[in-house]
Amino acid sequence: MTEPERRRRRPAVSCTLCRRRKIRCNRESPCNNCLRSKNEFCTYESFASPGSSQRARTGPGVGATPLRPAEPRGPLEPPSPVSLDDSSASCKSSTIQALPSRSLKDLTTLNPILPPQADKGPEIAQLKHRIDQLEQSLSLTKRTRSRHSFGSADINTSRSVMHKSRLFGRSHWVNGVVMWFRDIFEMIEPLGLSEGSKAFITMRKCKSLARVIKARRVPAWPTAPTPDLPPKELADALVERYLSTMETVFRVLHVPTFKRDYAAVWAPDAKPDPAFLVQLKLVLAIGAASHDRVFSLRVPAVRWVYEGHTWLSTPEFKRRLTVQSLQTNILLILAREFVGIDEGSLWISFGSLFRAATYMGLHRDPVYLPKRSLFASEMRRRLWNTILELAVWTSLSSGGSPFLSLDDFDTRAPGNYDDDQLTLEDATPQPADHFTQSSVAIALRETFPARLAVLKFLNELSSAGEYDEALRLDAKLRAAYKTMGHSLRAQNTDQGSSETPRFALRVADILMNRYFASLHAASGPAGDEAVPYDMDDSLTRLTMCASGPFRIAATYSSLMIAAELKLQRREDDSVSSAPPRPDLLAVVKTL
Repeated sequence: MTEPERRRRRPAVSCTLCRRRKIRCNRESPCNNCLRSKNEFCTYESFASPGSSQRARTGPGVGATPLRPAEPRGPLEPPSPVSLDDSSASCKSSTIQALPSRSLKDLTTLNPILPPQADKGPEIAQLKHRIDQLEQSLSLTKRTRSRHSFGSADINTSRSVMHKSRLFGRSHWVNGVVMWFRDIFEMIEPLGLSEGSKAFITMRKCKSLARVIKARRVPAWPTAPTPDLPPKELADALVERYLSTMETVFRVLHVPTFKRDYAAVWAPDAKPDPAFLVQLKLVLAIGAASHDRVFSLRVPAVRWVYEGHTWLSTPEFKRRLTVQSLQTNILLILAREFVGIDEGSLWISFGSLFRAATYMGLHRDPVYLPKRSLFASEMRRRLWNTILELAVWTSLSSGGSPFLSLDDFDTRAPGNYDDDQLTLEDATPQPADHFTQSSVAIALRETFPARLAVLKFLNELSSAGEYDEALRLDAKLRAAYKTMGHSLRAQNTDQGSSETPRFALRVADILMNRYFASLHAASGPAGDEAVPYDMDDSLTRLTMCASGPFRIAATYSSLMIAAELKLQRREDDSVSSAPPRPDLLAVVKTL
């Protein structure tokens, strides 16, 4: 008796998830139920029935390939025991295309749904081709991510930071902080944004307290200049403090002339020039920043700066185009920087000073202009040299473009004169190995092209920021720095151990190293006893009490050390982690 033929199993038309849950499937790719349940894999399976292989051996059956010749097929369609329907193949292909970020391990889980002989079909060949393409795209993505990671060869990872209404370029210190400590910011950001958190409440109290403190310091606006001065003993100390510090680096005044006019102010029945009184008060404000350890004269210094600001804001434009007005403008920028009055917007204010100086022709060397005395020519060179220093200084601090090139001026560096020589028409410059009151300013001028190139690389929009270019600029800057050091060390410092040359040399070191720090900030940083330092020297006081580049340089360096320590701890895979260097850890603890 012949065994009755079993009924064939109905081919599956629903996806795997719908079949398992026994729900209706709309047979799309992906189906509606997979979309609703957020299922990553919506696959359609087509298995042969358990007895199909046996029937294929005993005789033809439904779904099996007959032993006799079948109907002609295309050259790319070989016979197979189980056919992979078009909807299933298209589903798998579209699923892989829609998941470029999945690993190859996840995608190859689709292979078990195919019978052993089905991999010879054109659909499977196409599937393997798509997997190969996916492997290549994943490897390319990994290489791209590794190139843009912290500390890698491509430093073009942080172009700028937008804060409220300001855009900080790459030389601004906040760019390095955001890059180095992004994980910490992301960790504490929810706490800072939650209005009920302790961090949010404390931050709001601190901001309110800061507003109250600033409001008490700021005088009424406009603050008209007055003839009132501090006691002569205090004024003498502040003037001497300025002349022995900032004037040795940024040449603004002719010291003998200034001292003569200053002495005349204290003469009986004297009626000093209001313009000179404004200059004098700005000098006092700058000197007050390093007068003592706690900046006890901050309140009068703020008022002196506001008086100078009011004086320069009066609508007398043509009468302000004088050398004395330029000197006052430069002193105002320096005073705002060190006293801490809106120092973040000095780059904007400097633009007006730069254009006024250019309008007066200071960007042209006096040899190309009508003949002037030696005093007038050298003062114009000194002022233009200081304006160039302020151009790169404000650009570096703000992260803004310098908007300046070496083709925009032809004024030479100041001559190596002492101030007393400028009153003599037949005076000749001192030899190059002789230290004068302008030696540091002249040495810094020699490094100006290298520093300007670094700023253009960091802050200009057209800069691509390639790492190879950063290395080239680093080599150029180091060569200029080395030449400057040799030049200053070779000079005969007749002042001996006085503070004037020591302060100027240390400031030159800080200014140069600030460019190295900004240039390599995106790439990360390349004796155990603490170094003693003098709390009473002017530079330490300026760093601790005043605002400006010296405080930023110290903070910036400390943050780089903290970032290096954090990176070392992250990359330490040893069983027993080595303790951090105590000297570096001590720097971080003082932040």
